[in-house]
Amino acid sequence: MKSSLLTLAPLALFVCLPVSASGLFLQEAVYANQGAAGAGDGVYTGSAASIWVNPAVMSFMQGNKTTVNGLVFDLGVDYYDQDNPSVRNGNSQDYIGSAAMFHVQQLTEDLHLGLSVATAGGSGLDYSANWAGDLQLENINLLTLQFNPSLSYKINDQWSVAVGAQINFASMDARMVKSDLSSESDWALGYNAGVVYQPSEQLTLGLSYRSKVEHDFN
Repeated sequence: MKSSLLTLAPLALFVCLPVSASGLFLQEAVYANQGAAGAGDGVYTGSAASIWVNPAVMSFMQGNKTTVNGLVFDLGVDYYDQDNPSVRNGNSQDYIGSAAMFHVQQLTEDLHLGLSVATAGGSGLDYSANWAGDLQLENINLLTLQFNPSLSYKINDQWSVAVGAQINFASMDARMVKSDLSSESDWALGYNAGVVYQPSEQLTLGLSYRSKVEHDFN
């Protein structure tokens, strides 16, 4: 099996597809297994951050847990004038912070309370007032913050279910070189739910759902 993988690995270089990254989803701060891009978070019990993916996993945690994450992103983007690349080239330099706090509190033997506060997404651009498009946009920032309380109930040694509420706050502001666009903020509500099934000590299965949260900026 190992030799087959080594043989096939070089072939992957010839079938790689283009990859696009999105600056709106700053999920790194809400990963429990950050080094594995959140893989296995739906059943992971070693960090309270896993309740963001699946709150039902609280029922299989031992006692109380607290996790705090914080990151700073450098969102700098180099740009140039396509019609005249030698004129007014520059860099859109902006920084954005992403923070999260998760706490699991055991209320009874079968009931757990989870509290999550996280920067679920956001982005920012700052071109300054000296670039060719400054009449249309100088800078823009979008930031969201979500408070996500949840409850988990352990039905038996194998099954647990959970439900939570998403309370989302979003703020957006933008500025042009000659005028300020008024800042806007909005609140939105959603929900999330999860279930965990552990048929044996060697196998744990998790299933979760997080509803859409839609903001409206006037």
